[in-house]
Amino acid sequence: ISNTTGNINVTGNVLLNNDISVDGHTNLDNVSISGVSTASGMLNANGDMTITSPSPTINFTENNGDPDYRIFLNGGIFTIDDVTNNIGKFSITTSRITLNDTVLVNDNTLYIGDKLVHWTDDDTAIRFPAVDTISMETAGSERLRISSDGNVGINENDPAYPLEVVGD
Repeated sequence: ISNTTGNINVTGNVLLNNDISVDGHTNLDNVSISGVSTASGMLNANGDMTITSPSPTINFTENNGDPDYRIFLNGGIFTIDDVTNNIGKFSITTSRITLNDTVLVNDNTLYIGDKLVHWTDDDTAIRFPAVDTISMETAGSERLRISSDGNVGINENDPAYPLEVVGD
């Protein structure tokens, strides 16, 4: 069929061996696609979208065509990651959320790596520099430390007494 205007009504199956190009709005109802599907531009799903595969994956690419991020489901874990560095950015199971393998929310507890940093002030932090040790930094310098033996140091990062203050 070529140079057709108006409606095309088909009863039964249609087999197309080449690309379909649509310029404008198209309504598709109950479409099954097997194999690789590609969408460029914006893709809106105003209902359920089902991807059936042993480990379903959605790749997000920029204009160069190389995948930059992907979303995949594997073993009950939903993960968004950076394809280039294979760094997990965000993953969810039914009981926990993990961000960058450094932040974990599990059973109402927030676990972090080394430190909490103020959003607009990178050199202000609450740190966990060693096991059972807490410190606080301002202006990039440690100001307070509670060591694993319970000693508190102000301007002292290895307090030898229950309270050790260095300075005026």
